Amino acid sequence: MAAPTVNAMRDAIAATLVPIPDTQISAYALTNPTPPTLQVLAGETPYDETFGRGMDMHNFKIQAIAGLTSDIGAQKLHGRYVDATGTHSVRAAIAADPTLGGVVKHAQVIGAGEEVTYAPERGAYVGREFAVEVLAAGV
Repeated sequence: MAAPTVNAMRDAIAATLVPIPDTQISAYALTNPTPPTLQVLAGETPYDETFGRGMDMHNFKIQAIAGLTSDIGAQKLHGRYVDATGTHSVRAAIAADPTLGGVVKHAQVIGAGEEVTYAPERGAYVGREFAVEVLAAGV
């Protein structure tokens, strides 16, 4: 397996999230997302995780954003994103295809951060980030 590009991995993560209903999915950070949104952000990449450049560990964040037009509704949606199972579960979506369509050796959601609220110009939002580890072939 050749080493995948970061962009190929981002696209594969986003494609794995597409079955989550009623949610805008993007492989890249959007300047003007339409909540609810899940967008993929690239993180740290420790190289040479195995001997002879065999594997690299890529870290990604899946940022979840929901509008606070309904205070409780947005928080309940985040609860469904965090659930280990179910149609809205980020963890279950990645676990359903841990090779991300054959692009990587293995991917898994290793945790979900705390809920945060923020108020950009377009209105109030509640957000959360999911940490995703991706083990991919090295160069």
